[in-house]
Amino acid sequence: MEQYRLAKSELKSFLELLKEDYQKIIGPGVDEEDRSIFKEITNINDLKLEKNSSLKTTQRIPFPAER
Repeated sequence: MEQYRLAKSELKSFLELLKEDYQKIIGPGVDEEDRSIFKEITNINDLKLEKNSSLKTTQRIPFPAER
């Protein structure tokens, strides 16, 4: 399997490129209470790139909990 690395300086242009083809982009971010979560990324400032093992699973994105 090939691996690719993206420099942080190229992240904004990469995000803009993805937005051209995809309706939603999901990535690591923080919620209103500053907890680490996966969420929809609408701009570069939504991303939280620090390493954090407390991120919750992405399973709730395609399968949201019923309320």
